[in-house]
Amino acid sequence: MSRKGENIYKRKDGRWEGRFIVSRMEGGKARYQSVYGKTYLETKEKLRISKIRQQEKELAFDQSSQKEGAFPKILLDWLSTVRPHVKESSYCRYYNQINKNIIPYFKEMSIMEIDTACMQQYITVITTDNNLQQKALSPKTIHDILSIMRRVFDYAEIREYTLKCNFQSLYIPSTKNKLTVFSEQEQKLLISHLINSTLPIDIGILLTLFTGLRIGEICALRWNKIDLKNGFLSVEESMQRIQNHSEETQCRTKVIITNPKSLSSIRTIPLPEFILSSLKPLYKQGNEFFLTGSTEKFIEPRTLQYRFKKILSDLNLRKLNFHALRHTFATRCIESGFDVKSLSEILGHASVNVTLNRYVHPSDETKLQNMKKLEHLFNISKMANG
Repeated sequence: MSRKGENIYKRKDGRWEGRFIVSRMEGGKARYQSVYGKTYLETKEKLRISKIRQQEKELAFDQSSQKEGAFPKILLDWLSTVRPHVKESSYCRYYNQINKNIIPYFKEMSIMEIDTACMQQYITVITTDNNLQQKALSPKTIHDILSIMRRVFDYAEIREYTLKCNFQSLYIPSTKNKLTVFSEQEQKLLISHLINSTLPIDIGILLTLFTGLRIGEICALRWNKIDLKNGFLSVEESMQRIQNHSEETQCRTKVIITNPKSLSSIRTIPLPEFILSSLKPLYKQGNEFFLTGSTEKFIEPRTLQYRFKKILSDLNLRKLNFHALRHTFATRCIESGFDVKSLSEILGHASVNVTLNRYVHPSDETKLQNMKKLEHLFNISKMANG
């Protein structure tokens, strides 16, 4: 029960949730947004701040939308234009970036006022901790934001606005994040636990560790995409939870199953013999979801992530996220001499460069062994003794 006059509840997972109205649908039905906290008082304070920000946002937008070429209005016009032509998940990403990271900064500006220096200053802000009380954004997020901005400016140019921003002149700082992988010892412990399990969800994690599937791909995998006789599986769908922008429901999010992120992600993966042996006792003949054995019930990515963290905790292993299984698979493949082109296709990458630059990170031990090859090549030890 919420306290009188407030919309704050304690959830089943132990967290507190506070809700406030952000808009109304046709007929006056309210649309809500939520904040979360570990305590009632923390949630109440977050709710108070969020309501103030919402009021400021509405006021600023009302004022700025009166300007000629108001940037917030052009952003939302572009968004409504592309909506029929992009995936629902893509639209949600655009919507979130525009409302969270772009409009708050440019809410009072006209697109004709935004020059190259202004855009460069914006990039500087969002790469630091002074980012409108948010954390500094990652290079990937910044790249996504600027991709949207370029498209919006192209849209504005077609509408014959006079533009002053040259995107080619912008400096975008980049940092190469070191992706984490499980050590060989950690991987052995994880395999030993999973291979002796009879639970489909555990075998699904094992399958991911030896195929590099993305979490959405394993969640959407159905038995009719697994060929045990010929020893391969087909990746044709992916599952994810996205925000629900439909005005016909109050549900804030929903689970969708769509094509993978790109054409190269649609692929066939051969399966090693021991994986096939682990799959046979679970075999289903139809389109049942692999992780549940049901045609209707499924396990969504968030639930699979929780299960994975529980396993890591039980085994006293580092709390890496589910995607570390994909990194680990790619790294072990390279370390064992796997052909990079084949690996790239198994991972569903558009090019070999993506595989090498993003996912393959040789260990210090592997680098040392490679350095020693130079010594053996020239027989350095004999030269030194001679």
